[in-house]
Amino acid sequence: MSLVSDDRSDIHTDVIVEIDDLREKHRTTVDSGETRTVDIDVDVDLEPGSYEATVEAIGANNELSQQVEVVEPVTVETEQRPAESAIRTG
Repeated sequence: MSLVSDDRSDIHTDVIVEIDDLREKHRTTVDSGETRTVDIDVDVDLEPGSYEATVEAIGANNELSQQVEVVEPVTVETEQRPAESAIRTG
């Protein structure tokens, strides 16, 4: 979702996303004269996929229905390896 502020003032807004019974709120600020894309990172109990959602930006005169994408969380695993010896014999 993109929020656009006019040149006169910053927008301090709560972005609320509703999907069925799920309701998530995210606080954000958009500087005056700027456009900001809002990514909301929350834990949800939904299968990954596209959902129709109502997205409301309070204080930004913005309310729309749009597709939102629920994706699997990205986890980064590191592999621990034993340190190799720097001394060679032979």
